[in-house]
Amino acid sequence: MSEGSDNRAMPPASFRVGDFVGNDYELLKVLGRGGMGVVFEARHRFIDQLVALKVLYPHLLTEENWQRFVREARALGRLDHPGVVKIFNCGIDAGRAAPFYVMELIKGDSLADLISQRGALEEELAIRAAIEAARALHFAHGMGVVHRDVKPSNLVLPRSAKGSNLNLKVLDFGIAALSSDRLSSNERQRLTATGQIFGTPYYMSPEVVTGQEASPLSDVYSLGCTLFEMLTGYVPYKGESMFETLGMHLSAPLPSLSETCGAQFSTELELLVARAMAKNPRERYSSMQMFAVDLERYLNNRPVYGTGVKSEGFPALEQTLEGNDPDAELRARLKSGLLILLTLVCLTLLGLVAYHFVKPAPPKAATPVDVTFEAKTGETSTVSLLSQKIEVNGEGFSGGRKVSEEDSALISRGYEISRTKKSIKFQFPNSRIGEIWIPGGAREAKGALTIPLKSDDKYEFIIFGDTPREYIAGLKPNSFDLQLRFSKASDFHLAERYVKGWSALKQIRVEQMVLDKDLLLLDALPPSREFSVGHCDIKYPLLKCRQIHKARIIYINSAHGKEFKAFLAELPQLDRLEELCLSTLELADDDIDNLARAKQLRCLNIEKTEISPAQLTKLMSLPQLKGLKVHDCLFRPKEILQALESCPNRRNLVLNITIPTLSTKNIEKLKALGHKLDEPTFNWTKTDMATIRRKVLELELYERESLKLDGGRGYVNFSEL
Repeated sequence: MSEGSDNRAMPPASFRVGDFVGNDYELLKVLGRGGMGVVFEARHRFIDQLVALKVLYPHLLTEENWQRFVREARALGRLDHPGVVKIFNCGIDAGRAAPFYVMELIKGDSLADLISQRGALEEELAIRAAIEAARALHFAHGMGVVHRDVKPSNLVLPRSAKGSNLNLKVLDFGIAALSSDRLSSNERQRLTATGQIFGTPYYMSPEVVTGQEASPLSDVYSLGCTLFEMLTGYVPYKGESMFETLGMHLSAPLPSLSETCGAQFSTELELLVARAMAKNPRERYSSMQMFAVDLERYLNNRPVYGTGVKSEGFPALEQTLEGNDPDAELRARLKSGLLILLTLVCLTLLGLVAYHFVKPAPPKAATPVDVTFEAKTGETSTVSLLSQKIEVNGEGFSGGRKVSEEDSALISRGYEISRTKKSIKFQFPNSRIGEIWIPGGAREAKGALTIPLKSDDKYEFIIFGDTPREYIAGLKPNSFDLQLRFSKASDFHLAERYVKGWSALKQIRVEQMVLDKDLLLLDALPPSREFSVGHCDIKYPLLKCRQIHKARIIYINSAHGKEFKAFLAELPQLDRLEELCLSTLELADDDIDNLARAKQLRCLNIEKTEISPAQLTKLMSLPQLKGLKVHDCLFRPKEILQALESCPNRRNLVLNITIPTLSTKNIEKLKALGHKLDEPTFNWTKTDMATIRRKVLELELYERESLKLDGGRGYVNFSEL
């Protein structure tokens, strides 16, 4: 915590300098006050350690608040990050019934102190501070913790900072969340006025102003406000009253940095801050990490969002038209294409490891039932088919993980325990059966779990390939966007009985298997919006499976065989198909010709797959193409311009490609590992980028993040080296 002094009167029954808290901590001086409590510098009476101690006002303590306080403290204790102030201890002082935190003592000044002393900060200092804050906040978001009160007074620069590394610390994590979902209406209004529980009005996001739950994107907005103040010396919105200020966050146009303080700022920086402070959360940076990436690129004089070229790591597509745009959903879906393909590669590799090292538990004893199906045996590309009989137990399992009586009871009762206006409580089996994707990342579906209620849509629930299909029955039909993964064909027909009542699935994914006529068993499942094939030897015509015809998005990763080529030739028959994602493949000229005949395609993603400039030209001829992503192939600007001439829809096209630039970090890493650098003899200039950008709706350029394997097939990500 930052040092300081404050001699204002304290509320009755509060602590004073010289008092002991929790019998062990002697209060030495006041460091600061807020609407929820007071921060002291304190000393442990036995080990003589100096700490910062925050005491919450006793009148805010209720039994429910205390229980939440404990849960928050445990979560915050896991935030082990150099940019987050460490919490050493928490408890409740019995004498005054006041909860307290014991934190790391930071000798330094808050950004609020610096702004008060200097006015606007130097541009580089402000941006470096924002970068370090964004990194710390991104880490917290990944742990499921939203700050809710990001502002200059909660960002401290230690006096020990040296060089370009500021060692910035983020304070007061989670305090604002102490009682936000349990307070009465009167308490909400009173505590909102203090500016602590729901955030401080000068930095509060529009969605929080309207009463919605704070999310990681709310923190992005607040950090954008903080950066605005660091650069100009003024908050972006300041009305005559708190309510007027809140209203300005909702509807007032964002003032420019230059107009606010009279200094000159670049267009890139103006638009960078404007994106962070977009009133619609969907139009902001998608994460703190993305915000930090663009800030770093700006400092290094490299292209950022403000020039119309987004930095690497961004989702491939953003909403660019108004809300009722019929193509908005397509552009949004193209965002996740690359991420899903990369995830598929990682998960299939993990599946192989699990298969070889985890011994399946024996099935529950039951009356044998003869089921005939074709199993696959063999090695590498030599595959033989033989008909054999297997025993399936009474629950419908062909071996693998055993379902205990306790789990069977949970399945029969259903996993959902209760729900409120803001959250849902589940009791899953103690062993993980899948994961739920919520804001901030994936949560494992195991044990007791509470997730925020998503009123406008459903969360994605992924059932893993090694999860017995019976566990699906514990989910309420249509309560999630359900994704079913299969790692063995024998599970295809077993899934049918447990998805009765589901009207549709989000995705069916088959991976690491030989696909033959067993594929037809998937037609008994509800229709799936997406179909994914990963690392499969395709031995049966894919289009004979009706699920393929119903899918609007298809992912193919590392597939091979003549049936794969036949699938590409038959693409025009899939009249519902809108988006195709291809990864780690070898495409011949006839394959590209077949892709170019799929005139219904509106989004096409190609990753870790070599294509030539001539082939790119053919793909751009697709008449309805709205989004094209080609990663890991390096094209000259003039090759892109020539290909665009064949694109009839280029004015509506979002183009996403890889440029030859390598970051210094990746160059050093490759050299240290002895990898040959296949550096191209050309690069992209800002003029090239601007010329191409004028011809398309939107241009996204990504730095190289993978290396083609020497003497072999495929690519490897730098992060995996």
